[in-house]
Amino acid sequence: METKFLKFASRCLTHYYIKKMDRYFNTNLSKPATVMIYVTHACNSRCKFCTLNGKRNPNELGTEEWKKIFFSLKEWLGYYYLNLMGGEPFLRKDLFEIANFASENGAIVDITTNGFLINKKIVKKIAASGISKIIFSLDGMNPETHDWLRQPGFFDKVMSAIDELKNENINITLNTVINKCNMDQLEDLVMFTHRNNLNGIRFIELQDIELMTQEMKRKVLPNDKKKIKAVMGNLILLKKNGYPIMNSVKNLELIKMYFLNISSGFKGIFCDLPFDQLCIDAFGNVLPCYKANKFFTESLGNLLSKKPEDVWNSETYVKSRKLRSKCMKRCMLGDGYVSNDGIFSNAKRFYMGFRKNIGS
Repeated sequence: METKFLKFASRCLTHYYIKKMDRYFNTNLSKPATVMIYVTHACNSRCKFCTLNGKRNPNELGTEEWKKIFFSLKEWLGYYYLNLMGGEPFLRKDLFEIANFASENGAIVDITTNGFLINKKIVKKIAASGISKIIFSLDGMNPETHDWLRQPGFFDKVMSAIDELKNENINITLNTVINKCNMDQLEDLVMFTHRNNLNGIRFIELQDIELMTQEMKRKVLPNDKKKIKAVMGNLILLKKNGYPIMNSVKNLELIKMYFLNISSGFKGIFCDLPFDQLCIDAFGNVLPCYKANKFFTESLGNLLSKKPEDVWNSETYVKSRKLRSKCMKRCMLGDGYVSNDGIFSNAKRFYMGFRKNIGS
């Protein structure tokens, strides 16, 4: 396992400089280091800030179809980072089969989940699988906040799942969507991560605001500027003092300006996602970016009929990448694609995410 991580880390080092060359000299030399896959649109939650309908589509790819895609990704990329998400990935009966196949074929696999379906039996399967990390969505430090944002009973389930996975020494990180309801709990979430020796917590800005109703905006969009400044300032101090926050300081500053609607801080900041990431939906379509899954409007090629490298290097995709590299929609701040951090900051985030696998 450690060999895979070291080889991937070596690849990331060269990738960092190649993507800079692509951006500044308009070349097309880079390959994605990360592959994000929506393995299903089905979900057992109805999150207040999510714009997906949560229903499974019968046309979602099957086990053998995903294996075909993972094999072609291995042939093209060698070692790469793979995030399986949804919807709720654990609703797929074949999740472990496809995750293990991907892991055996070059992928460092993690799964983003709401945790509701993880029990002792699933934990044993995770521990015996090729899955490198579990990312839990945790949006509050009490049931009232988390369950209101998601579904009743979800808080207790995710806490139980974290405890079970800790006992198996499995990598765990948290994702927290910053919103009006949990602003007072963000520091407590950092302390929870620290006390429980989890790998880290990543704070994500509230996205898809343009798709929300006015009523929903009123309920979840932070609008107290004094509180935004205070809370984000405290998170930055915690980060500087070594607490396990996976966002960079620059990243946190940008999230603060995002909520304060300060556009001046985004000058000269562009999205790296078009050079870093290949995004695939549940039907095998390559999407322009992560956000495209929310709109289901455009496919740049389907991986059942085309090789991933042929899509990536196609005239259509290259043209799309050039346009997206100048996108200023201010999404993906929490994932670091718009902060343009240096290589050492990126390396630290990677280490935090997978430290148990790479021999901390």
